[in-house]
Amino acid sequence: MCYRNAKNLVECKECLLKCADCNRQNRALFHAAKALDQAMLVCKDLNDFNSIRNLAERACNLYQQHGSPQSGAASLDKAAKILEPNYPQEALALYQNALDVSMVTKYY
Repeated sequence: MCYRNAKNLVECKECLLKCADCNRQNRALFHAAKALDQAMLVCKDLNDFNSIRNLAERACNLYQQHGSPQSGAASLDKAAKILEPNYPQEALALYQNALDVSMVTKYY
């Protein structure tokens, strides 16, 4: 987070993505998903809205693999709220995915 404090957001995003990949390789799926969530917020600050949906979906997938589907749905919801003002269709798709994740979880 030092890069974020120094306002070097591009480096911050790259470090978070590397952190997520390292955690995923070490089977620390929850921590990998958290790093992707943080990268999503950095993308918001960078106005890189194209990356947000992809990062949220990847984080959700990792949360689900870890056994925390509600955290995955929350990640999708967070991304949808970021995209809603400028990309309502993308936000709607994320809300629908979050609903699907929540409903599948409810029946297990």
